Amino acid sequence: MISNKILRRAAALALSLSLAAAPVSVSASALGEEIGGSSLRLARGAELQQTLFWNSARADRVSENYVVYDPDDTVEAVVAYGNDIRGAAAFRTVLEQAKEAGQQVLAILNGDIFDTANGVAIGLVVKDGLLRSSEYSQYPSVGFLRDGSVLIGSAGLSIGLRSDNEAFGSFNNVSFNKNLSKNSGLMLYSSDYGESTAASMDSCNVMLSIDRGELRLGSSLECSVLSTAETSGGAILAEDRLMLSIASDTSYVGALSSLRALQPGDTVRVDLFITDPRWAEAAYAIGSYGSLVSGGYTNVKSTDTGLNPRTALGVRSDGNVVLYTVDGRRSGHSIGSSLQDLAYRMLELGCVEAVNLDGGGSTALLALYPGCEAPEEVGLPSEGALRRCANYILLLNRASSTGSAAHLHLYPYSLQLLKGAEVGFEVKATDKGYYACELPARLSYDVTGGIGSVSEEGVFLAGAAGKGQVSVSGGGAEGEAEVLVVDRPDSVVLLRNGSAVSSLNVEQGTEISFSAQSFFRHQILRDAPACYEWSVSGGIGSIDERGVFTASNRGEGSVTVSVGGVSASASVKVSSGNLRFEGFEGSNILFSSTDPERLRTEILRDKSLVRYGEQSMKVDYEISATDEETALLSIGQHLSGKSRCISFWLRGDGGTDRLQLHFKTDAGETLLDAGSLESREWKQVLVALPENASLFRGISVSSEKEEAQGSFCLDQFLLLEDALTDLDPPEIGGGAEAGVFRALISDAGDPNPAGSQIALSFDGAPLAFTLSGGFLTAQLPEADGRSHKISLLASDLSGNLSRFFYEIPGDGEEAPFADMAGHWAERYTTYLRAQGIINGVKKDDGLYYQPDKNMSRSEFAVIMSNWLVEDLSAYSAVELPFADLTEIPAWALSQVKAMYSLGYVTGSLDSASGKLYFKPNSSISRQEAMTILGRSQARGYAETDLAGFPDGGSVAGWAAPYLRSLLSQGVISGSNGKLLPQDPVTRGQMAKMVYCLY
Repeated sequence: MISNKILRRAAALALSLSLAAAPVSVSASALGEEIGGSSLRLARGAELQQTLFWNSARADRVSENYVVYDPDDTVEAVVAYGNDIRGAAAFRTVLEQAKEAGQQVLAILNGDIFDTANGVAIGLVVKDGLLRSSEYSQYPSVGFLRDGSVLIGSAGLSIGLRSDNEAFGSFNNVSFNKNLSKNSGLMLYSSDYGESTAASMDSCNVMLSIDRGELRLGSSLECSVLSTAETSGGAILAEDRLMLSIASDTSYVGALSSLRALQPGDTVRVDLFITDPRWAEAAYAIGSYGSLVSGGYTNVKSTDTGLNPRTALGVRSDGNVVLYTVDGRRSGHSIGSSLQDLAYRMLELGCVEAVNLDGGGSTALLALYPGCEAPEEVGLPSEGALRRCANYILLLNRASSTGSAAHLHLYPYSLQLLKGAEVGFEVKATDKGYYACELPARLSYDVTGGIGSVSEEGVFLAGAAGKGQVSVSGGGAEGEAEVLVVDRPDSVVLLRNGSAVSSLNVEQGTEISFSAQSFFRHQILRDAPACYEWSVSGGIGSIDERGVFTASNRGEGSVTVSVGGVSASASVKVSSGNLRFEGFEGSNILFSSTDPERLRTEILRDKSLVRYGEQSMKVDYEISATDEETALLSIGQHLSGKSRCISFWLRGDGGTDRLQLHFKTDAGETLLDAGSLESREWKQVLVALPENASLFRGISVSSEKEEAQGSFCLDQFLLLEDALTDLDPPEIGGGAEAGVFRALISDAGDPNPAGSQIALSFDGAPLAFTLSGGFLTAQLPEADGRSHKISLLASDLSGNLSRFFYEIPGDGEEAPFADMAGHWAERYTTYLRAQGIINGVKKDDGLYYQPDKNMSRSEFAVIMSNWLVEDLSAYSAVELPFADLTEIPAWALSQVKAMYSLGYVTGSLDSASGKLYFKPNSSISRQEAMTILGRSQARGYAETDLAGFPDGGSVAGWAAPYLRSLLSQGVISGSNGKLLPQDPVTRGQMAKMVYCLY
């Protein structure tokens, strides 16, 4: 049997490979731009088609897979549902039943929508000419007639009941083999439904014998009452019997009375009326989920525009039938289709009638690749595995078998690959009826199109770009595969461990295996190591022809892979054994809890609870001495190279419980104590790695108490070569000359910073730079006579931050404010006005800034928002909790919402009333302003001791760390040697502080 791996390669449009053998010309479709496709004959009169599209609006792929068959040929479509109508059956179950019946299934497609609670299909089911479940009048049905033709529409089925018992009377529109409920009314059952009615409530049940007739559309049955019974729960169903059932607490009390009136021996006539007589010829039938195309026109009235996996069936004008699927909900493979686009796609495929079938997680198509033993999945199910469905459409091969090879089949049968890549083909054989048979004794291969060569063993070497075929022949049979060879891909991606990588920190002396992946028209090209060229810059090491990089020298450089003039690079920093592996920044957090009920994690953005950067992690725990397994804050950090110690920062809750670090060593699991949670202040924890440790597994909490609970915060995890505490920030010096800015960044513990540790801005906008060792160079924009500001932020490995500012003075720049000439804050306000941060007040004789006026809290929110927020509309739905909300001026409301949402302003709590106030028109104090400014900055700057100021002790505890940080950055310096924390901040002072941070 051909392996699943080979079938995945043959079934393109999967993530690992693509089908690109179809013409390279671009064509538009309802699903997007067609970028690839293939066709494979499954049998005489049945063909598998696969097409790949590019949805430019979503910048993603759409993959469709469908089978077209001719009902007049040697294939037949049938309906199957496993053992019973009730209870969804697996694809494999239905296939096994077909195999046991001696049927060869060429393809299988999921069918009608169904109730997921019980697996009962919503619509019509006919199997072997007999009715198995009644029709749903709102949606059309699909009938497979005895002559093979397909009918789409409504049978108009109405099941009527009549009895010679006058107390029973007659009923119309009775449902058959559906779920019984309080509101379902009278229900008719057969043993096709299952072993019982599976009712979940009390019911009245009448057993009928079938005296004459069969359950065929348009026919009648004569039945006799055998017994009546009141049943609690499901009533047992029997072969060759029918049962009438109704809930005891039904909403249809008249129907219940009528059913209870029946007596053994009474006759009951069952009429299967249909309004369209053609449906009497249905050998098989299935329900649908609505019409897509009718009479050659789209018939979608739904507003469902969501992109989802979809399944459909369509009939072309020539009578050929399309069994269609489009994969979805798998970005990078296929995002799916809207219902409207599905209808238009069925029109594009020539369908004059088409219906929607069950989609979403049910969508799946399996096909029998010629020469193989069993059908395999085509494409990828959205949920990663095949869903059990209520019923299926099977396409059967009715041809006769001859046993001798008439067709040869190459796998993969359609592919695209890079020049220089090799592919080994596997060959299968089928006879005239497309049944698997033995291969001819001798096979010969050939290549057309001048695209390469093929060995006697069927190994193809891509030698030149172009389209062609690889063919095989033997014993009078032959086959071919479509091949596209590409020498210049559209793009190439550098990979490590199968994932794209753009930057990497490695330890000196280690080896890293890189690989690459090339794309052509949004599809992955088959490749080989020999297709690529590798190089290293920066003198940090070497790389061989297989992409194995050896980090031999400390420093920063890059690894580059190239093919056909297209390349991709990753910046690589080689360190001596020191590595920051978790700082809790961004969204990619490595630590996770193995038991969220006992260890609950939360990412904190409150800077008062952050040691370094923008975020930290809080852990709340509840543990017990009786816990069978230890709850672990898991990470799985590999240990290698020269690292000898783990360092991290811990803030406890004052308790006596302790942290333990878990390691994997040659001797097994090793636990090391990391200290108690007694300190409510941040402290560095240093733990030496155990001998032969290969993995840091994570952190747990231990306690001497039977029941323990508490919390702690974590930040900045490092692997270190030596146990050390580094609190010294990088030193920065620099300047600009002749349009070039140059700087030197030095740090004793981290002498060669990576580019990711540097942020350079020009007037607040990022500025590109080059970095070699600690030397930074950046080309400045052309001079325009205005003043400009360069800001350089540097972080060392430990997270310590430094900021360096450089000012480019303007050339006679005109002051925008009439009241700022000669004022000490003039240059600050001139610059901030040019940047759109401050506005001023318009008067008859000009624009005024009023620098010595106290700044209100509303004005402060506006300036901060102008500085920090790009899109105020993103915060329009924010609800403010302030009791004085109505006092906030309209011109400041949007800005206050943004500042509150970002956590920069929190309001003042009135202890008497318990209400929160913003005080929009009150002056903001110096320490309040400095606190809000400090909240906008990452943590990690050095902090100046406030004891050097005579009023340092009067600074509020909540403001102290922010003032210490801003003092060390030079943003504030005090006034006449004092901090004056409770004094109001003036508009001029505010302008200077924002200028210093810009």
